[in-house]
Amino acid sequence: MPVVEIEFQPGGLGLVFDDGTSANGKFEVIGGIMYMTGLSAAQKAQLQLFNTNIHSSVAAYDPRFGSGTGIGIFNVVEDLTPLLGNHLDLNGFNIYDDAGDPRGIDAFDFQLLRNNAFEVASGIHSFIAAGRYNTASGGSSYAEGDANIASGRYSYVEGSNNVSSGRGSHAEGYNNTASGKAAHAEGENNIASGDASHAEGYRTTGSGDVSHAEGSFTEAAGRTSFAGNYGAVAIGEAARATGILSLASLYGQRAHAAGAFAQQGDAQNTETLARIKTTDDSWTELYLDGAAGLHQFTIADDSFYALRITIGGFREGTNLGCMFMRMLTLERNGGVAALLGEEIIGTDISPGGGTFGYFDVRFRVVADRLSIQVKYDDGGSSKGVRWMAHIDALEVLNPALTSPSLSPSTSPSPSLSISLSPSLSTSTSLSMSVSLSPSPSMSVSPSPSLSQFSTSISISPSPSLSPSLSVSISPSPSPTVWL
Repeated sequence: MPVVEIEFQPGGLGLVFDDGTSANGKFEVIGGIMYMTGLSAAQKAQLQLFNTNIHSSVAAYDPRFGSGTGIGIFNVVEDLTPLLGNHLDLNGFNIYDDAGDPRGIDAFDFQLLRNNAFEVASGIHSFIAAGRYNTASGGSSYAEGDANIASGRYSYVEGSNNVSSGRGSHAEGYNNTASGKAAHAEGENNIASGDASHAEGYRTTGSGDVSHAEGSFTEAAGRTSFAGNYGAVAIGEAARATGILSLASLYGQRAHAAGAFAQQGDAQNTETLARIKTTDDSWTELYLDGAAGLHQFTIADDSFYALRITIGGFREGTNLGCMFMRMLTLERNGGVAALLGEEIIGTDISPGGGTFGYFDVRFRVVADRLSIQVKYDDGGSSKGVRWMAHIDALEVLNPALTSPSLSPSTSPSPSLSISLSPSLSTSTSLSMSVSLSPSPSMSVSPSPSLSQFSTSISISPSPSLSPSLSVSISPSPSPTVWL
């Protein structure tokens, strides 16, 4: 006598069996077990699914049925089998224990452990699937695991101690935060704060919109930027930083490093592209973002650059093109940039009349940037030429610009202590002079050369006991001491 139809009602079920009989079963929890009453023994045999052990505090409640406890299911008439029929549609089913804040409309909360009243599925259409101490407060949000918060609308959180606060965001793993709209953070201690950003790995940050950070201790701060591997930072828009401790700060720049002397970006290789379209025969500067003219090849302060630049130009509507290759060195010291040297690589390709042909290039340092300038002049009026430059650079923090400053007044001053053993007789006089030149500073970086310290000591008259002499300098700069 299988069940062929089941109608969910407040507090019970309306059942129709295949022999045409029907019954109205009522739910009752006795000793932590949910039973149905009002059924015959044969009917109960068909409802073993509902004779399961359930926590005694569990009750189901739907606000559309008023206050109170009991099963709150509405508007569902379905066939039921495996044990009972086909699938079971729990549309609008709202089950939870009676602790904590009120649940949201059409919310599902299957969590029984909480430390705070707000750790419930309070958002409309929200869902807490399993676990403990979770909060699903955003509309249509989802949470599972341990101590997670899904506060953004349509957000999804899983794992432990994660937060999805952005609309449509997703955080998974341990202690991750996805606060940007449609952002995704996964792994451990990652932050995806930019809209549509992605942070994965360990302690990565995707703060730029549509950015991606992966690996460990990386940050993608520029819009559509990428940072990968270890300690890499991409600040420029559409920039890419990889390797170990690289820094891509310019528009569209690609930076790679295999370590650093002292800080990110002080020993790296970068590649940058610049372009422009010229329409007359005047000198015109190339920009990293082309005609927009908002981004230039700026020179970092206190840095040295060794550049290899390739420039190509193509005259529209013709078969005329050019190629120039140059090696340049430049630096920026105390805010002042300078071009140190320029050499031609190979032979320029520049068709046309004159010394330089129709095409020409030159390099200038203007304020804090390298200005790559081009022009095309064939004597005619139409000058549509598309130019591009590839800038391959070795970037090094200039050590000459960061030399340590040693000041005698710098605190703390070195101290010298001397002990003589065995003790000299009272008739023995001891005179001693000590000089440290220059006085070292304990905050100096890099450390001064150890050979800068000199110490002179004289003892008169010479004691007959041949005393032993020990000298200690504190704080210890580990110099060589001459006695």
